[in-house]
Amino acid sequence: MLRLLDEKWPKVAEIVLWAEDDVLAYFSFPEAHRRQIRSTNPLERLSKELRWSTRVIGTFPNEKSVLPLVGMLLVEQHEEWTSSDRRSFSAGSMKLLLDNAQRPLELEDRTVAAK
Repeated sequence: MLRLLDEKWPKVAEIVLWAEDDVLAYFSFPEAHRRQIRSTNPLERLSKELRWSTRVIGTFPNEKSVLPLVGMLLVEQHEEWTSSDRRSFSAGSMKLLLDNAQRPLELEDRTVAAK
């Protein structure tokens, strides 16, 4: 596939090759985590909340004046994520991360996982 890209769009092929490790890093996580990390929905929701809150106030005189509001919202979100009964990752699945960190991800593993 990369060869096809290289023939028609060499710059795109270069970007794909350059980003390969970052894109495939997803497969180094345990199977139990992949469903949660493949989505950016929680981050998008947080970003939407920050935009909404700053728009309600309107114009800030400078960057320093927006920090307390955004900081408070981020602290609230952090507390909600850490104290919630709905955890994305259980203690057992977090242990899988440590177990996976002990063995390097081989190219064959990524190829099999991608199929």
